[in-house]
Formats: sequence, structure tokens, C-alpha cells
Amino acid sequence: GHCIDLLSPTAVRRDLPGSGGVTWGWPDSELSTTAAVAAIPWASMKSTDIAVLELDRTLADLLAAGVPAYPVAPVAPPAGTRVAIVGAPAPDDGSERQLTLATCRLLPAVDLVEEAWSWSAFPADRCAGIRHGSSGSPVLDVATGALVGLVNTGTMGSEGRSDCMFDRPCEVRPGSARSIEDAVYGPSVAGLGACFDAGGRFTGPGGACPLDPGIGLRVDGAAEVTNPDASRPDRRPSPTTWNAHLSADDPALAWYRWKTGPLGTVDCHDPDGYGSPVALATAPVVDPPLPDPEGRYQLCLLAGPGPIVDDRWQEARFATVLTAWVDKTPPLPAVTADVTAGPDGWTVEPRSVPPELVTFTWRVGPDATTDCADITKQRIWRHSPIRVAASDGPQRLCLTGYDPAGNPAPPFERVLDPTTLPSPTPTAVPTPGQVARAATSPGGPWSAPRDPSGAWPLAAGARSIGA
Repeated sequence: GHCIDLLSPTAVRRDLPGSGGVTWGWPDSELSTTAAVAAIPWASMKSTDIAVLELDRTLADLLAAGVPAYPVAPVAPPAGTRVAIVGAPAPDDGSERQLTLATCRLLPAVDLVEEAWSWSAFPADRCAGIRHGSSGSPVLDVATGALVGLVNTGTMGSEGRSDCMFDRPCEVRPGSARSIEDAVYGPSVAGLGACFDAGGRFTGPGGACPLDPGIGLRVDGAAEVTNPDASRPDRRPSPTTWNAHLSADDPALAWYRWKTGPLGTVDCHDPDGYGSPVALATAPVVDPPLPDPEGRYQLCLLAGPGPIVDDRWQEARFATVLTAWVDKTPPLPAVTADVTAGPDGWTVEPRSVPPELVTFTWRVGPDATTDCADITKQRIWRHSPIRVAASDGPQRLCLTGYDPAGNPAPPFERVLDPTTLPSPTPTAVPTPGQVARAATSPGGPWSAPRDPSGAWPLAAGARSIGA
């Protein structure tokens, strides 16, 4: 789903227009063929991360062109199954992409949280070499050749970041959530064959097809990360409540139920514990207070057409799940900056480290009297180079970085001493003879040749306007 830029953690999209294309093989190889995406009949990052693409070429056509096909596993294979992952991730050294093959054994399926996304029953593995660019790679059962899953995330290369943040998902256990090093995850596709008819046409959710039918409310403005105790650098108040604004794309969804609790304790997919139905028209905002203790919390929502809960309501297994993080821990990475000295002063550019260091404040003052620990006197960095002019004495540069919750990291400090600035480069003054020769010489490596009349040539279609 995220490969088509559908990033909402709560939305299911049906019957989207197609764009772009799919290529099999390698450019200039013996097998290289393409197909346009005619439509996207289903896509979501809600509880899974899958997009179904309808192409403008049939399976028979692609088979005739030499593209091999792989069956979709009817059921999820057990832990211990040997799998192969094939993809073309982005190389760490910046070289061209190469086709890679990794084999390992499946681990038990787990529930995951990564920033605002909440995923259910994702098979895990420890296959090596899975990096950025591996998303969408097939996970194949080595024994049967069947497609059992896709790659969508992992923790490789995420050391030094806070758990459960972007590109560092957490495995959710009863009462806890933590990141596991060198882990690879992705949605199961087992059973998706039931979403197609005998002719290979996508029929969509319902019956044995395990995909979410898309019943649920739209959610806007809900809290994602906050520290009510922190003073945000932009002076905006930190969220202290869920502030989930609800609306319905389907006017038949006029009622909802909700429950909330700590991540790893509340189970949104368990129908027990939800409150009584509430009319959307009378209460379009779910706004219970966020707990004060640091941790992650979830808000669970189910929607339906009336005050009586029946089979027309959103099933609990397809619940809408929101995750909020009460974060009171400073960012893990240290604040750094590029400081460049010139004859007239310095240029300073803070180094962002998303998603941990995303906002900065700064201050420059006399070295002897400037206290970098006093962040109240710093100004917000506006994402353009900070220019510091040379002064009569040393100056102290203070730079503080903040995470999305407004927690400050220890400040970066640097004394800017004008006696260390480089001297200006003297400008050469041409002699009168050099000026005279330059005025009469049309030569040089970038000069255009003159035509026999002595005039400079004109570009095609240009016309002279005289001298």
C-alpha cells in the first residue's frame, strides 16, 4: 500500500484510478516487459499494507511473453517454513541496484506498531540484506514456490533510534512493545486467491476473501505524539486529549462505539469492552484525556448504521485503530550542525535526523554571557542557512533540537572566534595591456565562431535587433 503513497493508517481505498506501470525482468535483459496499471481496485495500510493492481495485460499474455507466475498460498505457512525473498533494494554505497536473493525461515506472526500504523499478524523473519527499496518484494515458500507474503518494513539499520518510530517497528506483546534488531516484517497474502474469480478477475472483500471491506469512519486531527509537560518550540500547546474528529464517507454509518487503553493491553480486534453506540451527529469528536504516564495508547473505533449492534456493523477484526505516544524522553541522536567559516563570518546548518530531530532553535551571543541551557531566548530555525557575521570578540552558538513531542535534546555549542576566520582572497587587477588584449580578442574555449562577415552567429529562429 505505501508503494502507491497511500499512507493513512485508518483508510481503505476502493476503485482508484490507475497510473504508472509494472516492469518484469531487468532493463536491456532477455526478459524485460511492462504493463500499465489500469486501476487500483483495493489498497490500504490499515492493519495490513497491500495494494491490488489491475493491469492492462492478461495473465495469459504475460505468460506468453515469458513472465513466470507464482500461486498465492491458500493458508499461512507455519513458523519454521523456509522462505526466499527476491528484490532490488537500494545499495548502501550508492551504486546501481542489483537483484538480490535472501533465504531464511519464518518466525511466528506478530502484531506491530510503527509510528501511527498498527498491523496485525505479520509474519516475521531474519533474512539478511533487506534494506530501503525492498518494500513489495515477494516472500516465497521455497518448498512450494507459492507467494506467502510481502516485505514492508524492518529494523535493519535503525540502531540508535527510539523504538516504534519510523523504520523501527515494535513487536506488540501483552503489556509491552519493543523493537527487535535485524527483524524483517510484511503482510501475509495467504488466502488472497479467494478475492478473485475463476477467470482471474478481482471480486473484492467478502466471503472467504480476507481483505477489509472498508466499513469505518474517517478520522482527522487525532493526537499522535505529545508531551503535555514539554514547552514546544513553536509555543503551541501540546495535545492532552485524543481530539479524534470523526466523519462518514458513507452516510449510512451514523453511529459508533469506542474503547481505549495502553498498547499491549487493549485489544481493538476483541469485540468485548466497547462502549454503547453513540450518534455521530451529536458527538462527532472522541476526546477522552490521554493518560499522563509515558507510553503508547490506542483508541479503537467501530461504526454502524444504527443504535443496535448487528451484522451490518464494522467487524471488530477490521476495527479502526489509532495510536498515540505520550513521549517524555529526549531524542536519542545528538544535535550536530555544519559550521562553515568564511572571511566575513560563519554559515550554520543544523542536521535534521527524522523522525527524532525535526525542529531546531538557535541563538548567538557573546561567549562570556550566553547560556545555551536557557532555551527560552532561542529562536526557531526556519530551514535556511543561519548567517553569523564576524564580531569584535568570540561568540557562542547555541543550537537545540526537538523531537515531534517537543522534548529538547542537549544543546549543541560552538565558540565562534573571529581570529580563526580565513583572510579574504585578494582580487587580481589586470594591467592596461591585459585589458586592451581582452577587448580585441573574441577567443577562448566558450566562444562561438564568427561567420565571414565578422558578426556573431544567431541561434536558429533568432533575429538581430541591431546595435
